Amino acid sequence: MRWAAAVLMLVTMASPAQAQLVSPGKLSAAHAQLDGMTNCTKCHDLGKRGASDTKCLGCHTTIRTRIEAKEGLHATYTGKSCASCHKDHFGADFAVVRFDTARFDHKKGTGYELRLGHLEPGCRDCHKESLIADPAVRRYATEQKIFSKTYLGLPTGCVDCHRVDNVHGEQFGTRKCTACHTEKTWEEAPLFSHDSTDYVLTGAHRDVKCEGCHKERTVPGMPKPVTQYANVKAGTCQTCHVDPHQGRMRQTCQSCHNTESWTRLTNRNAFESSFDHARTKFKLVGAHAHSQCAACHNPTARPSAGVKIAFAAGQAKAMYPAPRTTNGCASCHVDVHEGTFAKSPGGPACQNCHGENTWLPASYDLARHNRESYVLTGAHVAVACISCHKPTREGGPPQFKLPSRDCISCHREADPHGGQFVGRACTECHSTDSFKVPSFDHAKTRYPLDGAHKDVACAKCHSVIATPNGSTMTRYRPLEMTCKACHGAAIPRRS
Repeated sequence: MRWAAAVLMLVTMASPAQAQLVSPGKLSAAHAQLDGMTNCTKCHDLGKRGASDTKCLGCHTTIRTRIEAKEGLHATYTGKSCASCHKDHFGADFAVVRFDTARFDHKKGTGYELRLGHLEPGCRDCHKESLIADPAVRRYATEQKIFSKTYLGLPTGCVDCHRVDNVHGEQFGTRKCTACHTEKTWEEAPLFSHDSTDYVLTGAHRDVKCEGCHKERTVPGMPKPVTQYANVKAGTCQTCHVDPHQGRMRQTCQSCHNTESWTRLTNRNAFESSFDHARTKFKLVGAHAHSQCAACHNPTARPSAGVKIAFAAGQAKAMYPAPRTTNGCASCHVDVHEGTFAKSPGGPACQNCHGENTWLPASYDLARHNRESYVLTGAHVAVACISCHKPTREGGPPQFKLPSRDCISCHREADPHGGQFVGRACTECHSTDSFKVPSFDHAKTRYPLDGAHKDVACAKCHSVIATPNGSTMTRYRPLEMTCKACHGAAIPRRS
């Protein structure tokens, strides 16, 4: 009771200012752990008004460190005490820190000017727990549970904040982002010049988008794929381009091509004169070895209508489009036989009859004709092929597959009998040695010759008569077999 009375007397006798030293009011929520008369000296010096700056900074070590380094907002408030801005003893709901983020001068307050793209994000887009790098700030914020309140501890390096969206990974080491990028946008690199690299872009390469060569790849430890910019092997065309020649060229790409256009040759004449076609799938031999390149590789400059080349897929714009050689000779040459030999022995292969040195004469000889088709004997051996294998139309190919092997199918125009022996085989009287009848046995006919008849010439009975079409023929049948038919009135009467 005496102690309480003494305190009451001291308060009653003291001036208002002095009374405040005894009971100034409740502390803010941030300092609530210091409430109570026994904790006054943790913030105040005896006999002095206001909180002690030294004791404030003794707790707020992160602020003290920045002030001593003459960095940050608090270092700009020279000659001011902590209490001049940060009041307390106004209750638990009172805000000790009143910070106007809208009017804050980031350059003056932190030394780091916000420009271009950095002006768009809100304060907490950057000032967040994941980006605080200062160990002292992280430790203090952990102890005081103020990660959501502090604005301290951020680094100023680009990668320090943009590590998650850094598409380069660790490819550029210590090189500064500002060597290529501005603060306007991260996606563009307006300050970058490919001419400063080991591979200067020329010709059509200048129009290729970056991602055309610099592909994304997965890097361990990175949250998303990074774009490969550094360490791209320069100077080798195959790094980016698939070799359309499949390794068949001895020359480098630069020997024939330049970056202005992949489909144009630097020196066409030099290329054609030095190109070794034997390195391709089709070795040029015989007449092929003397053909101009355009004869096969230029659809508009072919010297012969007999060449009709089908090109492989994707070759339409190539300077030397590759023929589709899956169909043998027919891939390039028009089949003059129009499919006649599609089912021939050995298949429709041109080399069955023709060679590459010259198309004619064909290698199809008499032995093959006799073995595979029709046996030629006698006068047939000397007959020209075209005499039997005539085209079915003017300008058409020879007709190698004849509709019939009967003599009349070829000798119809030379038939002297005018159809008198329809159904009878010519070989009954004739042979292939000569069209003339070597011998004829009249005894095998309906009228055997006997007596004086044996010595009569054939023409005496078989006379030549005119045919309806104006030609003549020897009449063999039908003939009347009576004596009167030949002898008439000259036959003597019996007595």
